[in-house]
Amino acid sequence: MTDSHMHNPDRDSTEETRRRDITSTLNDTMMERILARVNVTRAWRQVRKNHGAPGVDGMTIEEFPTYARVHWQEIRTALLDGRYRP
Repeated sequence: MTDSHMHNPDRDSTEETRRRDITSTLNDTMMERILARVNVTRAWRQVRKNHGAPGVDGMTIEEFPTYARVHWQEIRTALLDGRYRP
């Protein structure tokens, strides 16, 4: 086995950490894009157009706008932090 193909735990650990950091950054960026105002507005219009049914939280499309105006920042932060529970 040549030196370049030998197992190096330090290098492997560093590479794994780098991959994890890149994946985390990509996930964060994706969530930011998903939660961008233009995207959320587009999604909401589609739900309304389709007469969306209540989700697991039981909230109707008639109830959602008022609730979202009051709680959006809290919901968005929880989604970004991975803490959101309907």
